[in-house]
Amino acid sequence: MLLFCLQIEMAGLTLVELLAVIAILGIILAIAIPSISNIVESSRKDVCAENRLMVSKNYRDYLAIEDKTSSTIIFKEFVQLRYDEVRCPNDGIYQLVGEEIDCSKHGNHDGGSGEVPIL
Repeated sequence: MLLFCLQIEMAGLTLVELLAVIAILGIILAIAIPSISNIVESSRKDVCAENRLMVSKNYRDYLAIEDKTSSTIIFKEFVQLRYDEVRCPNDGIYQLVGEEIDCSKHGNHDGGSGEVPIL
């Protein structure tokens, strides 16, 4: 009988190949992380704008139902009574500035009116 020697070759990555893969992953992460953080910040601004719009509409309704005139004191009272839990995702504070509801972090850059009519 003939004995055949089977040679088993280990297939693996060399150190150079492993370093190349790590370098490629690093480049991909360097590109992806700023994009993801911009998406998160943009989403927070959108949530803040929608929250301000909701508060603005409900404040307008509150003024009409309670037959009150818009003022900073009335707005603070309204927020404490109805919207104390509604906050900016970046921990901003909503405040009445003139006739608009602003966020201490984002201002009023939602492109919407955000205005509260004086009744």
